[in-house]
Amino acid sequence: MPKTRPGDVYALGDHRLICGDCRNEAVLAKLFAGKPMNLAMTSPPYAAQRDYDDASGFKPVPPAEYSGWFRGVADALRAHLAADGSFCVNIKEHAESGQRSLYVKDLVITLVRDWGWRFVDEFMWSHGGTPKTPQGRLKNGFEPVFHFALAPRIKWRPKHVQHQTDDVPNWGGRHPSQLDGLAMKGHRQRVATSRAQGQSYKETGNPARLAPPSNFAYPSNVIECGKNHEALGHGAIFPVALPTFFVRLLTDLGDRVFDPFAGAGTTLIACERERRLGYACEISAAYCDIIVQRWETLTGKKATRA
Repeated sequence: MPKTRPGDVYALGDHRLICGDCRNEAVLAKLFAGKPMNLAMTSPPYAAQRDYDDASGFKPVPPAEYSGWFRGVADALRAHLAADGSFCVNIKEHAESGQRSLYVKDLVITLVRDWGWRFVDEFMWSHGGTPKTPQGRLKNGFEPVFHFALAPRIKWRPKHVQHQTDDVPNWGGRHPSQLDGLAMKGHRQRVATSRAQGQSYKETGNPARLAPPSNFAYPSNVIECGKNHEALGHGAIFPVALPTFFVRLLTDLGDRVFDPFAGAGTTLIACERERRLGYACEISAAYCDIIVQRWETLTGKKATRA
């Protein structure tokens, strides 16, 4: 029997968790207390593909009804997202009767054409796939993450997600377009890796002050990180590295990050590690218990019920 009850709000240090339906405005108002969210990062329930906690009252949504059901999620986020905030959704459609379902594509198009969201980009989470043999197709080796926003100008911190590489070209202070073929070849020198330079720099809270070493490069929109193998009782947990990437890219220290389908609390764990304020909503009381226990184990602190 779960300790959590619907409507319960927990304080996990500076983070907040509520047990309830993220499409319910009263639930979100109770959780946010008037504070805008800088980022919403989530993996929503897949259409009629997985069994969830029956005790929560949630029923799998048929693909044909998915966009209509998701309207409540999008409207709730619109009311609480900061003007320069972002909304990132990790979801991949299933295959049925020898072809891919289109409900995820329908959702993306509906968010943009009917509900007024801006489709900023599509990222690929490359995780290596599930070790099984599907019929008539290859195994899923990636899942998309769709990036939406409400305004043209969003908070954008690519310096926070640079990675070390030995293949950064040195153009001698000039743009490659200014060099002819031979000169370009001569200037494409491999930058020597310095251990002193190669150490990961820390965020200062002011992106303009960051001065990463010359052998750091911006990543692509392909994010390579494996799956989550923690035994947390949830069948669809993304690894902490995935929300961490978007938390770093789209927020600053102390910003508020919301996961409307918190599951086992992975986004909140990323916020704890990255010094952001995590806000989580989860309809399953059993999963809320898992989130609390997971945070307490990580931090050695005790959550309190508000």
